Amino acid sequence: MNFINPYKLLGVEAVDNGEIKRAKRKILAQIELSDDGAIQYGKFRLNKSDFLSIIDQLDDPERSDHYIYLLSLPHLSAFLEEGDLNFFESYQNSPIYQKKSFVDFISPYFAKEFNEAFKYAFDQRDIFLIRSLVQNPPLVNQLHEARLYEGVYQSLQKLSDKLHQIRTNIDDESGEYEEENVDQVLDDIQSLVKVEVLNALPNYFQSIRNEIAQKIRNVSVAVFNNLNDAEEAMEIISFAIRLKISSLTKVNIEQDYEQIKEIYEERKESEKYTPQLAEYAGVLLQIGGLIKQFDSSEISSEEVKEEVSQLFVVRDLNALPEVFDEIREQIALGLRSLSVLIWNKEQDLSTAIYLVQMASSISVSREVKEQLNEAYTQLNQIRQNIFKPVIDSLKGINNTIRETSLSTNRVIDKPKLKTILDKIISRNVLTQIASAGGGIVTDFFAELKPLLLFLGGRYATGKLEILKNALDQKHPEWKNVKALYEQLKPKPVTASSVAKSTAEAGEGCLVGLGEGILNLILRLVFLFSILGVIGVASDTCSNSSSYSSSNPRNNSSSYPSSPPYSSTGSGSSQNYVSAPDPSSYSKYRGNQLKNGASPFDGCFGKGKYRETNSWILFKNGNSSDAIVCLVDIRDGRTVRNEYIRAGDTFKMTKLPNGTFYLKVFHGKDWNPNMVNLCGTKGGFDTNAHFSISDSPKDYISVNDDGYTYTTGEITLYTVANGNMNQRAINESAFFQ
Repeated sequence: MNFINPYKLLGVEAVDNGEIKRAKRKILAQIELSDDGAIQYGKFRLNKSDFLSIIDQLDDPERSDHYIYLLSLPHLSAFLEEGDLNFFESYQNSPIYQKKSFVDFISPYFAKEFNEAFKYAFDQRDIFLIRSLVQNPPLVNQLHEARLYEGVYQSLQKLSDKLHQIRTNIDDESGEYEEENVDQVLDDIQSLVKVEVLNALPNYFQSIRNEIAQKIRNVSVAVFNNLNDAEEAMEIISFAIRLKISSLTKVNIEQDYEQIKEIYEERKESEKYTPQLAEYAGVLLQIGGLIKQFDSSEISSEEVKEEVSQLFVVRDLNALPEVFDEIREQIALGLRSLSVLIWNKEQDLSTAIYLVQMASSISVSREVKEQLNEAYTQLNQIRQNIFKPVIDSLKGINNTIRETSLSTNRVIDKPKLKTILDKIISRNVLTQIASAGGGIVTDFFAELKPLLLFLGGRYATGKLEILKNALDQKHPEWKNVKALYEQLKPKPVTASSVAKSTAEAGEGCLVGLGEGILNLILRLVFLFSILGVIGVASDTCSNSSSYSSSNPRNNSSSYPSSPPYSSTGSGSSQNYVSAPDPSSYSKYRGNQLKNGASPFDGCFGKGKYRETNSWILFKNGNSSDAIVCLVDIRDGRTVRNEYIRAGDTFKMTKLPNGTFYLKVFHGKDWNPNMVNLCGTKGGFDTNAHFSISDSPKDYISVNDDGYTYTTGEITLYTVANGNMNQRAINESAFFQ
C-alpha cells in the first residue's frame, strides 16, 4: 500500500472544485496521450485506473481534510511517500498527531515505511538511526503496531535459531566444535549478536531479547558440559548478561554464571596443586590396591598396617587447602573400608582399630567424621565384648585358687594351670589386649599379675615379654609390666641352688592339685568357651563374630560396609566393597519393585508433576537397586522418589521448575514389611546404604520457559566415570 496525496498529484493546494476538475482533465489527457497509458509520479507509474482511484478519495470529506493538512507537514508527507527520514531528525510535534482519525488514516502507510527504515537501521547496525527512529511515539494505531517491527523481529528469530544450532553442534560429537577450537564458539556468537544494537531496540523486543540471552546461556552450558571448558563457558554466559533482559531471566542466568565461576575458580586453584593432588590420588589408588590384595589373601593384615603407615603423613594432608577436602574424605573412607575388610576376614581387631583411628585423624566433614566415629564405637564395643570375658575368666581362676588355698591343704597343679591359661591368653590375645586401650589393659594386668607371680619362671616372663613388647611405651601400664618382668626374670644361680630349686619344684607339683579343684577350673574354662570367649580370643578364632551384617541399620553391634567412593583426583572411579554379599540370608532375596515406583510417597508426600517438557534420564549401572529422590534446595522437600532397578534406566518426566539435589537409597532385596525411620514400611534387606549429591556444582537446574526446557542424563554413583559426585549419609538424614 503506497501513499500518494491526491492534492499533490493534481498540483493544487486548496479545496477548489473548479481547479480540481481542470487539473484532473489535464492529467487524464496526459495519460491518454502517453505510449503506455500511464504517467510517472515520483517513484510510481500510474495508469488511468490508479489515478482515478486516488482522486476519488477526495469524495470523502474527512480524508480530504487529512490530505489538505498533510500539505502543511512536508517532512511527514515525504516520509509517507518516499521514506524520507528527515521527519525523525527534525521531528516536531503537532496537535493533529493526537487525533485518532488522523492516526488511523496514516497508520498503514507509516507502518510500512517505518518497517523498511527500521530494518535498514538494524541491518546496518546503525545505533544512532535506531534511537532516532524510536525516540518519539510512532504514528500508528494498535492494529498496525506489529508491522512497525516485523522485519527486525524476523531477523532476531533467525538469530535465535542460529544460536540454537551452535548449541546443537556442540552437543553433537561429530559437530564442528571440539575442545581444540572451543574459542571459536564465543567468536561466532559475538559476530552474530551485537549487544549494543539489541539493547537499543524498544521494549517491544523484550521477549525475543530474553530468548536470545537464554540461548546464549544454553550454549555456555553445552561448552561446560561437553567441551569441558569452564573459562570459555564463563565468558559466553557473561556475554549473555550484558543484554538488556528482564529481571527474572537475568537472575536465572546470573545464578548459572556464579555456579560456573565457582567451578572455574576451583579448577584454577586446583591447577596450583596438581602435583600434590596426583600424589594423594596415588595414595587413594594404593589403598584400593591393598583392599584387593588383602581380599584375595595376597598379603596379611600386619603387612597392610605396615604399608598404610608409610603411605602418607596425616599432618601434611591436613595442612593442605580446601581443594583437597574431597580427596581427604575419600582417603578416610578408603581406610575405613580397609578396616571393615580386615575385621570381617581375619578378625584382626588391632589393625582394624588402627586404620579407623588413622582415618579419624584426617580433617573431614562432619558427616564423614560421624561415620568414622560410629565405626570406632562399634569396634570398641566388639573389643569390650571380646576381652571382658577374658578378664572375667582370669578373675574366676584367681578366686578359685584363693578359695582353694584357704579351704584345703592341697597344692595347685601348676603345669595343668599353665595349660588352662594358654587357652585363655594366647600370644594373639596378649597382642590384641595390648592395643585395646582404655582401662582394658589395666583390668587385664590386675588379674594376670597374681597368676604370673604364682607360676613364676620362664612361663611368666614369656607371657610378660609378649605383653611388654606389644604395649606402647607411653601406656600407663607399660612400666608396671616391665617391672614385673624384671622381677621375675631368671637370675644367675649356682649348681647347688639349681639342684635345690629342682627338688622343691618337684614337691607336690603333680600331687597337690586335687581332681575336684582341677575340674572346677576346667569347668570354668569350658563355660567361657561356650560363651564364645576363648574361641574368639584364641589364635584359632573363627568368623562367628564378624562385623558383617545383612542389615547394618538394624544391628548396632555390626560394622557396616563403607559406601562406595571414587578417586576424583585421578579422574577415575574405584569401588570398594568391604564385606561379602549376605543377600542369601534375606527372606526377600531377589525381590524388586517396578521401575518408576514411588515407595516413599507416604513419607515425603506424592510427587510434584508439572506440564513441562523437562526430563532427566537416570542410568543405574550398579549391582544394587536405587530409590532416587529429587530434593528442592529451597525448602529441602523431596518432590519425587523413584525406584530404579540395578542395571536399568528410568526417565523422570514432567519435572517442576527449580533447583534440586539428589538423595539415593541403595540396596538389594526389597522388604515390603520392614519399618523404616520414617515410620512407613519398605526398605532393603541387603547392602543398604544412603548417599547425597548436594554440592553446588552438582545442583540440577530445571527450567521450562516456553522456549527452552531442561533435559539431561545422570549416571548414578559407583559406576566408573559417573557424572555426579556424592557423599554417604545415614538413614536418618535420608528420611528427614
